[in-house]
Amino acid sequence: MKKMNIYLFIMLIIISFSFCGCEVDKLREENTNLKQQIETLTSEKATMDSQIKELSTKVEDLTKNSGILERTNENLRVQVNELSKKKISKNTIKAAPKAPGNKKKKKK
Repeated sequence: MKKMNIYLFIMLIIISFSFCGCEVDKLREENTNLKQQIETLTSEKATMDSQIKELSTKVEDLTKNSGILERTNENLRVQVNELSKKKISKNTIKAAPKAPGNKKKKKK
């Protein structure tokens, strides 16, 4: 009986080591796959970071240009208003009525 127990114990140890070896191989393979995924995600993150930086620069440039265009637009509105006021004042001066009685009557 003792020999049988010893034999079973040894067989159990051998079988458990073989299972552990399979598990170790699976874990190594999974570890390799995870490392590849990490590398892929890291490169994608770097790409996205550079795109974010470029787009942030473009947003800043567009914001500056927008401010410049708004100021230019406001200046043009002021100029248009001034020119239209001058034109209206010139038209009112030209269209001022003449004094009555200065017209010559035509004879028939």
